[in-house]
Amino acid sequence: INVLGGETKFDELLVTEGDIIHLASMLEEEGIIKEIEKDILHRVFWFGDQKVKEVKVPKEDTYVMDADLTKEEAAEFIQDHGFTRIPVTKHDSDEVIGILYSKEMLGKEGGEVKDHMREPYFVKNKDDVTKIFQRMRKERIHLAVVRDEDGKFDGIITLEDILEELVGEIYDEFD
Repeated sequence: INVLGGETKFDELLVTEGDIIHLASMLEEEGIIKEIEKDILHRVFWFGDQKVKEVKVPKEDTYVMDADLTKEEAAEFIQDHGFTRIPVTKHDSDEVIGILYSKEMLGKEGGEVKDHMREPYFVKNKDDVTKIFQRMRKERIHLAVVRDEDGKFDGIITLEDILEELVGEIYDEFD
């Protein structure tokens, strides 16, 4: 019901995604908002449609660590590659059985990688990035293991990868 009386149809009030994006472009041209603000708004709408397969780091570009490595071998691997969270696989296998958080391992005595790893969080290529992001943020998960339709290791997706979809490239000391 309209405040001034009469009825208003909902379809007359709906503003589309395209309308908002167009408005943001106009506001940026007028100098009312900054280009980065317009870009983030565009990314928010684009982000809502993304699947894990479009954001993940593919298996070929992912470093993994053997569960049977000693703590010393793992420390050397970490120093050579610079990653702080690494998927852990069974010896001579693609099966991810855990995630090594290097900082947690450093404060503990000896053993092998398998003695210091956490349970992996598995996601599928077809999963919505927004849902994965919500869970990762809520549960403070920084790295998820991506599985293909057959349940095999297919890559990883990190919280940083997801955030970069929203705000653009985040450069850190290892990029």
